[in-house]
Amino acid sequence: MFTEQKFAVAKFIDENVKRSPLTAAEIALECGFRSEKTLLAFRRAEIRLPLDKVAPLADAIECNKSELLTLVLKSWFPTDVVELLQTSLAPATGVLKGPRSTPSRNMVVGES
Repeated sequence: MFTEQKFAVAKFIDENVKRSPLTAAEIALECGFRSEKTLLAFRRAEIRLPLDKVAPLADAIECNKSELLTLVLKSWFPTDVVELLQTSLAPATGVLKGPRSTPSRNMVVGES
C-alpha cells in the first residue's frame, strides 16, 4: 500500500540531494541518520521517511518543507486523511497548503 507515494517521496528526495552542495554523508549527519546508507534507502524508496525526519532533511537539502511533508504524509496515510489535514491546518498555519475550505453558513462574508 502507498507504493506510488513512496516513489514520489524518493524521487523528490533524490532530486534535491543531487542539487545539494552537501555530500550524502554530510546530509545524513545533519539529519541524525546512522549512515548515508539510510539516506540512500530513502532515495531508493526502500524505506519510508519518518515524520520526525522531514524538517531536518528539508533543512539539509534546502527543499520546500511543506512539499516534502505533504509527500511524506501521503506515503503514510490515506489521501482523505492528508486532505483533511490540509484543509484543517492550512488556514491556521500556512502549512500543508491544499484546497481552501468553504466558509461556514454562519460566517459573514469578509470574515476570516
